[in-house]
Amino acid sequence: MEPQIEWALSHIAWLMFILAGLFFVLQLWRWQQLLKHIRVQYPELAHTAENDSPNIAIRVKQSLESGTLANSQDPVIIRYQKQQSSLRLIMAILLTMGFVMAILE
Repeated sequence: MEPQIEWALSHIAWLMFILAGLFFVLQLWRWQQLLKHIRVQYPELAHTAENDSPNIAIRVKQSLESGTLANSQDPVIIRYQKQQSSLRLIMAILLTMGFVMAILE
């Protein structure tokens, strides 16, 4: 393989990994924003099940999966769920492309 092509492939692989990392950071930031929103808009959720789990993040995750927030019509929660699906898909694609580029190197 020509040196220029090999150099480009190795840098493209790193770029894919870096972009996936940035999307992961974005996903964590969106999670923190959702927790802030839930603390303000759903104080009962933030305080009710403290005996079951003292961690609000665990309670919110459980509620998003099968609790009161699972069927919520709150636009912030709906947007969060859609964005999380999209971010996970984008990260999976970027990581796959990065690994393929690294293998081809």
